[in-house]
Amino acid sequence: MTARNIKILVAFRDDSVRAIVVQNLRFRIKDSRDIHEMRSIEDAIEHLEAGREEYGLIVFESRGHSRTLVRAMIELAKNAAVIVCGSDEQVLSDYKGSDVPVVFLPLDLVGDRLSKTVKALETSGKIPLFHENESEYLGIRANLLPTLGVLQANVFMLILDGRYVPILKKGDLVNMDDIRHFIEKVPDQVFYFRRDECGDLLQSKIKRLESALEEIPIDSEKVEDVIAESFGIVRDVVSQIGFTPEAQRVAVNSVMLTIKLLGANPKLRSILNDLKEKEGGYIPSHSIYLGKVACALAHKVGWRSQSTYFKLTLAAFLHDISLKDERMAKVFDLEHFEKSGNGEPEEVREIRIHPARSAEYARQFQEIPSEVEQIVAQHHERPDGSGFPRGLVVRYFTPLSALFVIAQDLIEYSNSTSELSFDAFFEKKEMEYNVGIFRKLARALRTDTTLV
Repeated sequence: MTARNIKILVAFRDDSVRAIVVQNLRFRIKDSRDIHEMRSIEDAIEHLEAGREEYGLIVFESRGHSRTLVRAMIELAKNAAVIVCGSDEQVLSDYKGSDVPVVFLPLDLVGDRLSKTVKALETSGKIPLFHENESEYLGIRANLLPTLGVLQANVFMLILDGRYVPILKKGDLVNMDDIRHFIEKVPDQVFYFRRDECGDLLQSKIKRLESALEEIPIDSEKVEDVIAESFGIVRDVVSQIGFTPEAQRVAVNSVMLTIKLLGANPKLRSILNDLKEKEGGYIPSHSIYLGKVACALAHKVGWRSQSTYFKLTLAAFLHDISLKDERMAKVFDLEHFEKSGNGEPEEVREIRIHPARSAEYARQFQEIPSEVEQIVAQHHERPDGSGFPRGLVVRYFTPLSALFVIAQDLIEYSNSTSELSFDAFFEKKEMEYNVGIFRKLARALRTDTTLV
């Protein structure tokens, strides 16, 4: 069957679930604009009745809706294949044994099984084969290029007529002077590499990280720069082609290097003070130091295993990886940001769903501890249910998720005051933390005199 692009309609009430669905499908198409998102089945029905678009695939949530609405969606789908996501497969009992291309997928398994379900529809001929979303070129921000040293791949620039022009060759030794004039003219300049050379590009970063892991004594400032650069490259790669095995190795080595920097007895106040003085991009710095602070707090409550440190540091590395805008990453109070009028509706939505999108990236990791995905998904939730994207309350938090939230709160507090007082921090959070696992952690941390 010949591959061709098809349009997709997605209808889910929950922003986080819809984000997971879209993220799964985005890697299979050339143009993300071919995915049309709706917030309810009623809106989707109205949209289909208008007949302005023809879809090849429709994915929607049936939970909480009558069979009449589900039947209306399927009938309006016309020639499109349909994936119905819900909790009761009986909603499709009318279609058993029919030729209608409709399948059921348990809602709680969407993240794990959607890609396989779509692939099964392709191979069975019920939908055309998707174009794989594989541009020949991969974009990397120019300010990350000097860190690569001897180039493992040719470097291209995209010019106005859409052509990719080679500017540096494989084997060249790159330094800041070689590309300074590009960055000065266009601060957010992007250079391009051929997709088939991406593995070689990341391999050079893997070797640099492995070398840093073996260095004794360790140069903290130099190593932190290497980790930040690694984060930047991984973020660029993952946003375009997902977590390749090489990208996973870069992430894991960066995490191991961060844990090595912590040492046997992490000094919390020192970590927070260093963060205030740290220059460079907010997202990489915040991600590195969030891992450090979370591990320092874990050390204070007696959770001192390498496994715990790895989970917290990897979650920190991944938690904002789906965001490209530094300004969005600084938003903690989404309701205040939305009411302030400083953000466009699309930016508010992007911030709201980024924990789910980052968790979806985490799910692409092979053999990742299950808690990491949960920590990432919950890092903007609050114990009273006022957080996002799902508004979870305290009983849904794992101990590590709660500790991670406290670490993030502590960083935000530290950045807002000139004199760091742990007593003042816990007093400010006393009412909010006075519930469940948050209360236990706050009591354990507050009574540890070494925090001061």
